[in-house]
Amino acid sequence: RVVDQSLRLLTGHTLGNTNLTSTTLPELWRLVDEPTDALVAECRYADRRQFLDDTRLLRDALAQLVKGVLAGLFDAHTTIKVDWQAPIQSLSLSRLKPLGDEAVAIALACLSSWGRGIRELSAPGDLRITVRDEVWLQLRLGPDAVKSFDADLRLSRSQGEVQWCNMHHPANFEAVGD
Repeated sequence: RVVDQSLRLLTGHTLGNTNLTSTTLPELWRLVDEPTDALVAECRYADRRQFLDDTRLLRDALAQLVKGVLAGLFDAHTTIKVDWQAPIQSLSLSRLKPLGDEAVAIALACLSSWGRGIRELSAPGDLRITVRDEVWLQLRLGPDAVKSFDADLRLSRSQGEVQWCNMHHPANFEAVGD
């Protein structure tokens, strides 16, 4: 709820703007780290202290994205014009490998969200084939990640998209857990 309400404030959705403003992670982090009274109230917290106590992990995670090992990656609006109609798109997460499996897993979860957005933008009848590698890393993030992954597969199947999910050996599932 905190992220949702923060993004609504930052984009202008809360004000009813018809043209929403894009935002960056540093802007989101600053708002959550220094919440307005309106944000605290909209998120249904009794006061600022309760908000800050309850959002400490979220604020720390956002701070790591802004000031930690990934600093600079999310700090500004993209300068690349993405061709959403390109016949093929490939995203490499190889530069994240030195940061560990959890960083790659979180990036895979973000990539899943991006894929949902692409699905929404695609024209009826467009054939999409999505190849996902190392999906066990994403599934290790916990039950919510498994549910999200399952929802992606179900949604894509109902919309005629083909999802190809790579696991390199059956033991990958053991790393995920029950």
